[in-house]
Amino acid sequence: METISWQDKDGARWIALEGELDHEGCGLIRERFDGAVRDGKGDIIVAMDGVTFLASMGVGMLLKARETLASQGRKLKLSGVRPPVKKALELMNLLKVFEQM
Repeated sequence: METISWQDKDGARWIALEGELDHEGCGLIRERFDGAVRDGKGDIIVAMDGVTFLASMGVGMLLKARETLASQGRKLKLSGVRPPVKKALELMNLLKVFEQM
């Protein structure tokens, strides 16, 4: 994972990810990502248009965030899911689990 940034707009926290969401990438951003989820208000929208690869570790990070938010009555949504990432979610039968914008 090369970068992570976020901004609050329209009552939601937008988190932009860029690079590979694999074991190494998740290790580099996990604390910042978890903090952005924990400290935000409203729903979380993860901009995935900069993500070039999604491994099971990345899926686990997103699922954990989704579960945490759901326990608070909030939602995790994905935006800009590119074909390789969409294919990975499809193979894991998770396209319906993550709400997409």
